[in-house]
Amino acid sequence: MVHRDDHRRGGRGPYGARQLSAESAAAAHSHWPGFVLVAVGAVLLSSKGIFAKLLYAQGVDFHTVVSVRAVLAVPGFILLALLSKRRTDLLTARPSALWMAALAGFVCYYLGALANFYALTRVDASVERALLYSYPAMIVVAMWLVRRKRPSGRILGALVMTFFGIILTVGLLNHDLPAQDLAGVGWILFCSATISFYFIVTSRLARVIGAANYTAVAMATAGIAYAIHFQQVRGWGTLDLSPESWLLMGLLTLFATVLPLYLTAEGLHRIGAEKAALASTIAPASTVLLAIALLGETVSPEEIAGIVLIVLGILSLETRRARMRTRF
Repeated sequence: MVHRDDHRRGGRGPYGARQLSAESAAAAHSHWPGFVLVAVGAVLLSSKGIFAKLLYAQGVDFHTVVSVRAVLAVPGFILLALLSKRRTDLLTARPSALWMAALAGFVCYYLGALANFYALTRVDASVERALLYSYPAMIVVAMWLVRRKRPSGRILGALVMTFFGIILTVGLLNHDLPAQDLAGVGWILFCSATISFYFIVTSRLARVIGAANYTAVAMATAGIAYAIHFQQVRGWGTLDLSPESWLLMGLLTLFATVLPLYLTAEGLHRIGAEKAALASTIAPASTVLLAIALLGETVSPEEIAGIVLIVLGILSLETRRARMRTRF
């Protein structure tokens, strides 16, 4: 005989067990759309380096690629903000919140992206994507310094795994590594640090003004900065791209910038940060496959081992960090 309490608890009796099993199966099934959204977004975002390399091969310099991409992306993010349910929150937001969103956009999407696209002129796209995945480790280190609290053994182990993966991926154990590769690695790690800063600020402000509004303000700030940057460096009047380059630029903007960030945000809303972190770890592997297939890049066994270590380390860090509610 099944007691009434068993039904309330999801049941230890046969009927409660069946109900719990059915509910678990339904929950797992409902999570699949979110997993797919995040995974597709991660794959699309990982193609950014591929598009950049293809544009570089056509003679387009990195100043043009990063500037035109940022300017073209602004209308897309503004449109997403207008379609958001919290679009009116932007009108009532505190000026300090808007200024912080603008600062985060300038640091990450302007300074960080500029360093990232410059680094892609010096290192392979597969290496670039793996190194960018060091940002969760940097967030943990920042939390350590701010809180002055030693991380747990699990977190320290994940940090060691991540940074050893970076060493293998970039070939720091190879004494013949060219100096230009080391410079490229340094710029990518700088970009990763700006992403860390962006995520820390986002964790506070996205809840205040809405994720779509926050992203729109950040990207609009970066777009204005790049408009001024390109005018000073090249001049918009000198912009002359071939139809093929414009096509690649449009694909870079739509499929490797606006769409993946929107898909990732939607998936994150559906399944939460912990499961989204698991789904997004497909990015380094997808970049390697795309780089081999489209660019003819070769990946050494050491680089593959390094990418695997980075993914495993970040998985551990992300799942741990997703359970914590950090306040700065």
